[in-house]
Amino acid sequence: MKYFVLTFFIFITTSSLMAESELVDCKINRHAFPILKDNEGKVVLCAELSAGIYSESITKSKIDELLKGLPEVKKLTIPEYLIIKEFNESKEGNIQKLLLNYKGEKSKRYAKSLFSNISELRDYNRDNVKDILFQTKTVFGDLIRIKYKRIARKGHSFGWVSFLKKIDGRYYFVHELNDNHILHTVAGAFPYWEWEKHHNFIFPKELLIADLGYSSPNPNVNNDYSSTSVRIGYAIKRFPNNLSLFNNNIFPLFEENVRNVFRKAIKVYQSNDKNGIVAMWEPKRRKVIEKLIDHSKHSVEFFNQYSDIQLKFYFDYGKECFVYFRPVINKDEYAPLRVVRLSRENGKLFLTDKTESIFADKILSSEEMAKVLAIQMGE
Repeated sequence: MKYFVLTFFIFITTSSLMAESELVDCKINRHAFPILKDNEGKVVLCAELSAGIYSESITKSKIDELLKGLPEVKKLTIPEYLIIKEFNESKEGNIQKLLLNYKGEKSKRYAKSLFSNISELRDYNRDNVKDILFQTKTVFGDLIRIKYKRIARKGHSFGWVSFLKKIDGRYYFVHELNDNHILHTVAGAFPYWEWEKHHNFIFPKELLIADLGYSSPNPNVNNDYSSTSVRIGYAIKRFPNNLSLFNNNIFPLFEENVRNVFRKAIKVYQSNDKNGIVAMWEPKRRKVIEKLIDHSKHSVEFFNQYSDIQLKFYFDYGKECFVYFRPVINKDEYAPLRVVRLSRENGKLFLTDKTESIFADKILSSEEMAKVLAIQMGE
């Protein structure tokens, strides 16, 4: 398989991120790690990102000690402090005060939603949480993602993620990436808790490579090149050129089987054959699908709206595969690239919405990955 590198949104914002105070030790390095292997144990999906792992001693208590005596203006140049500041202020229940730590209208709307029932949320009750344990810091351009754990007095704990950005000399919380954004997902997949197993990992040479950077939504920011992009390595194969569902050409067995699944899916969905629809899904999901058929959440629009589909690429790792395709609107017009998940059972292919790896699923089905593929594969 040909190896080449695609630079996608590579011009991303730089700032004084890496020069922040050394009072809180969390050195940012490039980390590469596997995400998914096929049935033969070969890595078929991996990633690399700019991240740091906090020492187990970096807690709220420790940072309070480190920053003791510093003026507030200095503390606000340290991203970890803003997390502690929000935690401390949340006990007051003053949403307007908390909003001062958020920058931008979208971020403030998110915060209002987050704190809408603050007086009832024990998560934000300082008396219920004895400490905060910082875990990882990931950098995308001028955006920082910090993962941490809130440790309750009764022994249990719960994870939390905050995004921060340095603006006008201090840090603010920002909400610029949705929960399914590929950069967020890759940071979530980073195996910091068992890093010794992966620290020597190298991308397999046979994989395709895509670099995805984060570009600031602020048009006034100078978007210079940065080395903090997320790199994705993945194994993907192309269907025969312009493989239509309804032509009569003969193709290899796997490609033909996939085409037959799509043909049948279009038939049963467009005829509203409920028994046929349920039978298209993998057996363990059928009871759930049967209950959802008449529900808006079970809307497979591309099976209902289009007369033909061109199969483009597939990511196959044995037990499951992701199929990328373009629905045909008319003779010369196509819808954007889309993806369907298929699972194998007893040699047969079925539709599925639950895959083995949640991180692989989110990466391979993301809008960002579809855009990368459309460019990288000449679509």
